[in-house]
Amino acid sequence: MTALRYNGIRQQQFIVTNPDFFPSFPPLSVLEGFHSTQVRQQVNSNLVAPTFYQSMISLERQLPRNTTVAVTFADAHGLHMLRSRDINAPLPGTYDPAVPGSGVYPLGPVGSVFLMESSGLYNQRQLFVNVNSRANKHVSLTGNYALNHAMSNTDGIGTFSANPYSMAGEYGPASTDIRHRMTLGGSITTKWNVIFSPLIYITSGPPFDITAGRDIYGTTLFNGRPGIATDPNKPDVIPTVYGLLDPNPTPGDRILHRNYGRGPGTIFFNAHLGKAVKLG
Repeated sequence: MTALRYNGIRQQQFIVTNPDFFPSFPPLSVLEGFHSTQVRQQVNSNLVAPTFYQSMISLERQLPRNTTVAVTFADAHGLHMLRSRDINAPLPGTYDPAVPGSGVYPLGPVGSVFLMESSGLYNQRQLFVNVNSRANKHVSLTGNYALNHAMSNTDGIGTFSANPYSMAGEYGPASTDIRHRMTLGGSITTKWNVIFSPLIYITSGPPFDITAGRDIYGTTLFNGRPGIATDPNKPDVIPTVYGLLDPNPTPGDRILHRNYGRGPGTIFFNAHLGKAVKLG
């Protein structure tokens, strides 16, 4: 549906600055002079549905004091993951970010042409530990921990490579690569049937992409990533917690890989206090 809508024919865009023709509407022949270049989207002829292979092994053990421990290892491998790229991006070395519209375009001056394809890769490994304990009739505890490592070169059909002519650096942490997750909870029944149920949920930070904030490659996208600077005296170099970053990388510079940053973790605490009342 997206490819049909944005095929450059079914939907047209006209931008009129300071229109003064209302309430009447000009004929199409007049509007043609205000026709704007628009992004077209196409589907790769070799596009196929993503394929997932998943395997899992689990070990469960009964411990003293009504405690059960289960350990599970899961491995997932995804092929033909969806992503997109601009097949009409300016040829390498021909585009100057300071001069919009510059560059040599393979398909001519027809605007960006986004190709949806299934060339992505996804790999994930997870370790789960689950503990349940019924210490006595008044105390019940549970705990879960997950160690996760997920890598991919796409996070979905809306993912574009930073450099349309190079996939180097695209394989990195997936958006699902939240490394640690832990849940602790329980139920404690005190005197007079008062029930206390605490819950703690802790996660490490998710990955995020670090971009230069401007169109570096002439794709109309602002997903170009900064380079890793080696010269601290180079103009515009920015010191960050991830090192010296160059928002104006040149061909041959080493570029940050996708989803290089890490967001803050999360701690969530919830407690429930109630009382059981018998009726009748």
